[in-house]
Amino acid sequence: MMLRSLVCAAAVVTMAAGTVRAVPAIVDRVPEGAMVVITVPSAENLEKDLQGVATLLGLPSAAINIDSLLAQAGITGGLTKKGAVAAFVMPPKMDNEGNPQGEPVTGVVAQTSDYAAFAKNLGATPGAAGGVDSGKVQDQDVFLKNLGDGFVAMAADKAVVEGLGKPGAIAKLKPLIGKAGDKLADKADLSIIVNMEIARPLVKSGVMAGIGEMADQAPLPAEQLEAIEGMAKWFTDLTADDTTGVVMGLTIDNLGVSLDMTGNFKPDSRLGKAAAGPGKATSMLGKLPAIPYLAAFSLDYSSAGLRALLESMPKPPAGTEAPAAMDFREAMKTSQGQAMVVGVSPAGIMGGLLTRSVAFTAATDPAASIAATRQAMQKLADADMAVTEFKDGSVEVGGQKVSEYKVQMKPDPDNPMVAQATTMMFGLSGGPTGYLATTDGGVINTYAKASDLMEAALKSSKGQGGFMQDKVVAQVAEQLPAGRAAEVFIGVRGIMDTVTPLLAMVAGGNVKMDLPETIPPIAAAISPADGGMTATIYLPAPTLKTIADVSRAIQSAGLGDGGGPAGGGQAPAGGKKPGF
Repeated sequence: MMLRSLVCAAAVVTMAAGTVRAVPAIVDRVPEGAMVVITVPSAENLEKDLQGVATLLGLPSAAINIDSLLAQAGITGGLTKKGAVAAFVMPPKMDNEGNPQGEPVTGVVAQTSDYAAFAKNLGATPGAAGGVDSGKVQDQDVFLKNLGDGFVAMAADKAVVEGLGKPGAIAKLKPLIGKAGDKLADKADLSIIVNMEIARPLVKSGVMAGIGEMADQAPLPAEQLEAIEGMAKWFTDLTADDTTGVVMGLTIDNLGVSLDMTGNFKPDSRLGKAAAGPGKATSMLGKLPAIPYLAAFSLDYSSAGLRALLESMPKPPAGTEAPAAMDFREAMKTSQGQAMVVGVSPAGIMGGLLTRSVAFTAATDPAASIAATRQAMQKLADADMAVTEFKDGSVEVGGQKVSEYKVQMKPDPDNPMVAQATTMMFGLSGGPTGYLATTDGGVINTYAKASDLMEAALKSSKGQGGFMQDKVVAQVAEQLPAGRAAEVFIGVRGIMDTVTPLLAMVAGGNVKMDLPETIPPIAAAISPADGGMTATIYLPAPTLKTIADVSRAIQSAGLGDGGGPAGGGQAPAGGKKPGF
C-alpha cells in the first residue's frame, strides 16, 4: 500500500486545436527510409503561437522571427512561410555489431512558392525537370530537387535527394506509429516521428554507451554499477524491442501548452500486453477529498499485463536488496493501485510536508491489505529500523471505527541526512503516524492523526467531495488523454502558499506577489490505448503566466539573477491570433 511506499521514502503549431488533419501531407515527401521526421504544418502559425507564449511570459516576442532565421541561412525568397516544412534524419551505416559508422544524413522538404527563386538563394541554377541541382548554404555543399506540386527537397547527400520523387512515406509510417501516434500527429503543431524499426540498434548502443561513460566519469561500487547496468539494459531492451514507432508533439492553443509522446507497441510484446486496456487511475484519485494540495497522483497496476511487466523488473544484486517491507512487489500482492493527495501543511515546510496527506489503496480484500501493512511494519521493527505501533479500531471517525498506527524511523548514526529528511516529510513524529480505515474497494490512510481529514476521505470514497469533482481540476483533466493508468496534478497554488512565507522571510518582506485566487494545476498522465501508450504533460496558460510573474517578483526582490521589466514582451503584429 501507499503507506509502505512512503515508509520506503522515509529511510515538452497552430491555433486550430479542433481542426482534424491527417498526418501532415508533407511527411509523404520525405524518404521512406527516414529514421526521424520533424514536421511543422505551418511555419507562420508556429511563429505566431510561440510569440504568443513569449508575450504571456513577458519575454521579447519579436526575437521569435522565422524570416530572420531564414535570412541568416541566406534564404530570402521562394519559400512560403504559410506552408509546411519537414526535416528528416537518415540512419548512419552500421557495422556487424550494431555500432554506427559515420554520421546520420539530414535533409529538409519544404513547400515553395517559386522553385527558381528558392534555388537562387543557394546559388543554384534549375536544371532539367526531375534532376538534382547543387548549391551552397553557408559555404557547405547542398543538393536540391524540385519534387513538383510545390515541394522542394534539400540535403547534403546527393543520393538521398536523387531518390526522392513519388509520395509514399506515410504508408510506411502509419502502421508503425499506430492509431495513437496518428491522432497525435493529426493535432500537433510540431511533431517528431521516430521509426523504431530503423532507430532500434542506435537506441540500444547509445544508451549502453552512455552508461559506460557515466561509470568511467563517476566510479561506483561494483554492486551499484551492476544494478544500474541491469536496469538500463532491461528498460532499453524492453522499450526498443517492443516499440515500432514513437510520435512526440507540441500543441499550443488558447488554453495552454500540451507536450505529448506516444509509443506504438507490438501486440504480443510485454509493453503491448501492458497497454491492452484503459487504466483506472482517475477513479482511484477521485476517492480522495478535494483539499488544498501540493500534489496529487495515482497509479493503477491492476491489469495483468502491467503487473507482469513490473514483476519482470530486475532485482538488485545480492546484498543490496531493500528490506522486504519496502519491496513494491510485496505491496502488489494485496493491492491493485494507489492514489495520494499531498495536502498543504498548516505549519508550512518546517511542519512536515506530509502531515496533511491522505492515500487510497485499491484492494479487492481491504482487510488483507491492512494485515499486510501490519506485517510490513513488524518487519521494520524486527530489523531494528523503526518503532512501530498499531491499534485496531481504536478510534471512531465519522461514525466508523478506524485504526491508529505509528512508524517512527530510528536514526542512522552513519547517515544523519535520513533523520533530517524524515523530519521534513513527517514532522517531529519521525515517520508516518495516522489513521487507517477500510472503505469500498480499498483502504484509506492519513499520515498524521487528523480526524477531519480522515472523515473527509471516508465521504469522498463514497462519492462526496472527491478530488476529481473539483471544477478546476476537472477542466485540466479534460486536456489529458482518457483511460489514464497514471496521473499527476501539481498544485501550483498550494506550492505558492507554502513557499511564499519562506521567500518573504529570506527577502526581508520584499517579495510582493499578488496571486490569483485560482491557479490551475500542471498535470501529467500516462494512458494506454489503441495498442500504444500516450504520455502527456499539460501546462495551463494562466499557470504559466503566474509562474512567470512570481519569477519576476523574486528577481525584483534580489533573490534571482537577471531580470528586466515585467511584461516586456511584444504582441505579434497582425495575421493569426496567437494561441494565448
